[in-house]
Amino acid sequence: MDFRIYRRVFSHLRSSQRNVYLTGFTLFLSLVLTRVFAIILDLIETQTAYAALKQQVRSLRHNHSVGLGRFVFLNPPCFRLLTITDPAMIL
Repeated sequence: MDFRIYRRVFSHLRSSQRNVYLTGFTLFLSLVLTRVFAIILDLIETQTAYAALKQQVRSLRHNHSVGLGRFVFLNPPCFRLLTITDPAMIL
């Protein structure tokens, strides 16, 4: 095989391999960024819900009606609704 042909083929293979690596890395990075964006959106929603619940607790304490009824709030670790009847357990 002639040296010039070998060099051209090797150069073509090397650039093709580089393009495959760059494409794979770009796809992986796009998936990672999509997931990070979704996690940030979940965090913003959770913070908003937490602020609303905190405000609700403050208004209940302010109205002195904490002991009169039950307070329902979202438990962040397992995302289940819990009902608390003991006013001492409310934040």
